[in-house]
Amino acid sequence: MDSHKIPIVESIRKEEVLELPNRAPENPLLSVLVQTYNHDGFIAECLEGLLNQQTGFPYEILLGEDDSNDQTRAICMHYAVKYPGKIRLFFHKRENNYKINGRPSGRFNLLYNLSQARGKYIAFCEGDDFWNNTQKLQLQVDYLEQHLQITGVSCYANRIWIREKESEAEQKKDLAFKEYSMEVIYKSGIPGFRFCTLMYRNLSEFSFHQDLLNKEVAGDIILSTLALSKGNIVKLPFIGAVYRVHDGGFYSGHKDHLANRMLHHYNYRFIAGYLDGFNARILFWFKYLIMTIKYDLMHFQFKLMWEGIVKVFNPKNK
Repeated sequence: MDSHKIPIVESIRKEEVLELPNRAPENPLLSVLVQTYNHDGFIAECLEGLLNQQTGFPYEILLGEDDSNDQTRAICMHYAVKYPGKIRLFFHKRENNYKINGRPSGRFNLLYNLSQARGKYIAFCEGDDFWNNTQKLQLQVDYLEQHLQITGVSCYANRIWIREKESEAEQKKDLAFKEYSMEVIYKSGIPGFRFCTLMYRNLSEFSFHQDLLNKEVAGDIILSTLALSKGNIVKLPFIGAVYRVHDGGFYSGHKDHLANRMLHHYNYRFIAGYLDGFNARILFWFKYLIMTIKYDLMHFQFKLMWEGIVKVFNPKNK
């Protein structure tokens, strides 16, 4: 799919994106999307985990390098030259960077990768995360191939907290098969999907949807919600990835509690807009209101409360 056919990409692109020459498969079953910026301490481990996948099908790795000011670009170039049959490397320029709440983000990088993905399925792994299970892709593709009514699959991820050059690992212990629908989400809340665990069917409307440019909502929330609006998502009972939390991350880098509160508010408000039926929307919003009303009242966040009410009555803006 050519990027010039994706209006959402062209509407914010100011400079051309350079793709390094490669021999990646033209008809892969799967596209793996990697967005990276200033990840020179992480990106090599990320790419090794992607390249070590044992699959019975061809897949491509779309590596979007966002003009880092450390050694990330050089590391990406090294891997792209070494593995031209697998990696498609895109060099971005900061002029194309799309800011969210006034902060540079990886949103254009993600959108561009989506516009270029050629696979029937799409998987994600940010440049500071990595996969620790060589069977991850095969297990997830097998499930999607056998369950045509499911639009996406996830798995479990361990987590590493990085604070002041020290790290703390959190290991998942309880693994269970879970299935999520819009109904489950509005009754139970947003599930704990990690971007590095997700795989979706390549639904073309993802690339065209204007909500992908929403200034506040997290990219994994947007894509999961759009997928759930077409069918269910399952979480398979295995650990397939490691998710890093560090100050360089876009959302984990927010130290302001109010800023984080607003991000969660917009995520919930976005999902409420995709629930079918007034009762579902208002129950979901009311559940979230109960969870946050104390903080909102203490900090006089009446605007956030009002915006949530408006979203219940005027849900979808497509």
